[in-house]
Amino acid sequence: MNKKLLATLTIGVCFVSQMFVTNTLGLTGGVFTQVLIDQFDTNNDGQLDNEELSNLLANDLAMSMIAELDALSQQDQQALQDLIGEDELEELLTIEEDEEETHEETEDIKEETSDEELLEEMTEQQTLQPQPFVVTMDNPFADVVEGAWYYDSVMEMYERGIMNGITEDMFCPSQDTTRAMFMVMVQRDFGDVQALQSSGFSDLVAGAWYEQAINWAVEQYIYIHPEDNKEFRPSDSITREEMVYIIFNYAIYSGKDTSNLGDMSMFIDVDDVSPWAKTAMQWAVGANVMNGKNTNEGNKLEPQGTATRAEIATIMSRVSQLTQAH
Repeated sequence: MNKKLLATLTIGVCFVSQMFVTNTLGLTGGVFTQVLIDQFDTNNDGQLDNEELSNLLANDLAMSMIAELDALSQQDQQALQDLIGEDELEELLTIEEDEEETHEETEDIKEETSDEELLEEMTEQQTLQPQPFVVTMDNPFADVVEGAWYYDSVMEMYERGIMNGITEDMFCPSQDTTRAMFMVMVQRDFGDVQALQSSGFSDLVAGAWYEQAINWAVEQYIYIHPEDNKEFRPSDSITREEMVYIIFNYAIYSGKDTSNLGDMSMFIDVDDVSPWAKTAMQWAVGANVMNGKNTNEGNKLEPQGTATRAEIATIMSRVSQLTQAH
């Protein structure tokens, strides 16, 4: 029985070392080394020095390359085993039976494609994946403690300029967020915009700090009011279902697939979701944008409840991972 051994080599904190990059991969002498050098060799000197490797690790950048072990030379196989150890190597091995039709079809495709083309395609796919944001700035907020569940998201939003503090040193994570402020956050996540026409809401102040963001959101159908209402209510606290409805439309505007709708049956207050927000909430659950709140009564969506700044920072971080993956 012909069996194929596939090993996934994840280049991250667990397996990256200077020896791995410059020596072990150097043994293969093939396109694997070249890809790493091209991706991370900022000095263009043909190898990764300590600073370049540190930058890779600091950005928590992971790159996966799949190599058929039976296609590698004995020397390459030994280099891999020396690198990660026999036990770890066994954990990475996946044995696939080539008698299954789907595997046979995959094998036919591989035979028609060169190793260089396969690796180029894999590398391109990796660059399309959203990468974790790595905070590099100092924390200016006395009320955002490292280790808090929202810490990384708050710092990401602050460093990217999507959210600022209420004061220079206070973020106020438990404070509600207004509807106007949330629209500005969405606009900042997208980038510079230029609205061509007024939104038509009677309660917006001309030239106000939020006007451009709201006009843009209405113009691009990111904000679609579920009722025939000429007021935006910019100073009202945004509800959780209003927030989800907006980011759902934002995902559509960004060209993302929103067809994967999640199961909301585990939430005890699912009937509280407004009809106009139901599809958006299903998408948010399916995309892991919304996980609900664990309460003594059970897991809740709290669609009519307000969203705190800490919650919005976390949700906007998740949304950015989706919308920024072009």
